[in-house]
Amino acid sequence: VMDVWRIVRRLVWLLLRCALSPWYLLWAMLVPGSLKQLIYDEYFRRFGAYVSVAMEAYSVTEEQLGDLPNITLACMLAASDTCVTPVKERGWSTCWFFVGRHIEEWFLKPLEELHINRTLGRRRRRAEKAAKASRKPAPDPEAGVVFAVDQFGMVPKAS
Repeated sequence: VMDVWRIVRRLVWLLLRCALSPWYLLWAMLVPGSLKQLIYDEYFRRFGAYVSVAMEAYSVTEEQLGDLPNITLACMLAASDTCVTPVKERGWSTCWFFVGRHIEEWFLKPLEELHINRTLGRRRRRAEKAAKASRKPAPDPEAGVVFAVDQFGMVPKAS
């Protein structure tokens, strides 16, 4: 906001200079120096004190308004250091104390135990399957044979 104000002020000053420059050139070239000094002295006698007070007030006001963004930033930083940083630093432990330990106890721990039980169950089933496969007797070569072959050909096998 202050930058826009400065740009507008300088543009207005430039336009005034451009508009009044012919009058100033005429003043500088045609009016004698003694007359200029007489006009300046009369001007300062009548309005000088008022103008200097107004210009001083203007410069003080401009400095204070120009410093407002810095004051606002300083207040924001102070509020952040005072309020936000301690909340951020202490908030995790407080959140854990009031909420996190219950989530850990009611949800995360049972899920972890379920995962461990599932993994151990799979390992146990694989181990049992491997042990069962090693204990099995060798398959009987004639287990599925219904007919026996003798010297005369195929005859039904006696069971």
